[in-house]
Amino acid sequence: MEPGPIQKLLFSDEYSYMEDVVLIESVFVELNKIGDGIRIVSLGLTPDSLIMGTYKIISYQDDHTIIYDFNRDLSIEGLEIKWLVPLECINISQVPDEYILRISPIRCVPRHFELCNRVGYKVAWKKWLHRLGYLDEDPYGYVQRHSLRPSHSEELIQSKSEELIQSESKSKELIESKSKSKELIESKSQSKELLIQTKSQSKELIESKSKSKELIQSKSKSKELIESKSQSKELINRKSKELIQSKSRSKEMIQRKSKEMIRHESDKSIQGESEESPVEVHLEI
Repeated sequence: MEPGPIQKLLFSDEYSYMEDVVLIESVFVELNKIGDGIRIVSLGLTPDSLIMGTYKIISYQDDHTIIYDFNRDLSIEGLEIKWLVPLECINISQVPDEYILRISPIRCVPRHFELCNRVGYKVAWKKWLHRLGYLDEDPYGYVQRHSLRPSHSEELIQSKSEELIQSESKSKELIESKSKSKELIESKSQSKELLIQTKSQSKELIESKSKSKELIQSKSKSKELIESKSQSKELINRKSKELIQSKSRSKEMIQRKSKEMIRHESDKSIQGESEESPVEVHLEI
């Protein structure tokens, strides 16, 4: 029987320090709390540990540093071990009436993995249940701190497992920090926009005050103009009255002069008559 991808990966040079026998391995889908799929993983069971591997997509077109080799095994191309935990530190159980494994690490949140619906998945599920039952019985004491590996190898595996966990936690922290940075940038952008709006409103308010001031000055000038017009009107009325009075006086003077002239002429005519009357009398004599 051809070994699976995880077994091939453990036999490779990169993971030679973790070389072990994989009893069974299959492709699962990791589920979240509500039962939705998160990612596709490969689970492998050894006599004393559980291994989880995930595939990283490699682009030969985008990354020119990667050289394609026809001799490479494509089944392990991009496969990386993301989780390795001793069986003594976890509890593996089956979800009733489902093809789902419930893996509960000590003092951690349980993780659920559903077997992929592939050809022969029912047979693979029976093998998993058989192996898990065998490990529960633990006839050779593999699970109870009796590893087939030397002690230094076990320490190395634990250290690598801790490094993987720390790497995952750092990745999460980095993602969170990037998210916070993005939120901070957005808040700064909003603050900048708000500041620009405030400056614009302040400018509009200053312009409004300036216009109000100009309007007040215009009203003041209008009032002064009205007062000036009123004074001019009063002056015109007064001048008109004086002119009328002057005309009236002139008329009275003209009438008086006319009367005096008429009286003077009348007196002259009377004197002329008185001078002519004796001559006529003399003629009669």
